[in-house]
Amino acid sequence: MQTKRDLQRLLKKFKTNHYKIIQVRYINDDLNDIKQLVNHLDDTNIEITINSEEMSLIKDYFDCFLLEYDEDIENFINKNIDEVSLQLLKFFLQILNEIIVNKETGVNSEDVILQERLRLIRIKEKAYLTEKDVLEIYDLKKDMLLTLRNRKDLLNFQIEENGKVLYEHAELKAFMKKYTR
Repeated sequence: MQTKRDLQRLLKKFKTNHYKIIQVRYINDDLNDIKQLVNHLDDTNIEITINSEEMSLIKDYFDCFLLEYDEDIENFINKNIDEVSLQLLKFFLQILNEIIVNKETGVNSEDVILQERLRLIRIKEKAYLTEKDVLEIYDLKKDMLLTLRNRKDLLNFQIEENGKVLYEHAELKAFMKKYTR
């Protein structure tokens, strides 16, 4: 990863994976508190960076997200930290503004949370899970899942060569029960 395009792909993946999580965190906050936060973040007289207190939640999620990648990616991010900060700030503002619109137009926050819970339940009911499903439900890191797969600790299969890797959910449950608290 050495180009701005690669950086945009990485940020897009983060946004896709963390949008609902961040939205659910703020969805029940008071409308005026959210508006105040947006005004503060949008204030041109204040310099907001990824290390600003207001961005700590986003930074924590982004740091965890980066654990899936090697040190070269982290170095690349650090070289482009201004661009990363700006993109993450825009992402955060987008989420907050969407929550404001939903609250002002009467969209029930409980419905949004319920939809996310139903999505997770549907994933948990599947007989076979994709890598993305496994990472989301069992909170494993991508490299750990790959290690378990390579060591044959987790059985998996591919329908076609270079296709999606699928894991049997029942076996995953048994594995997780045996090796986690």
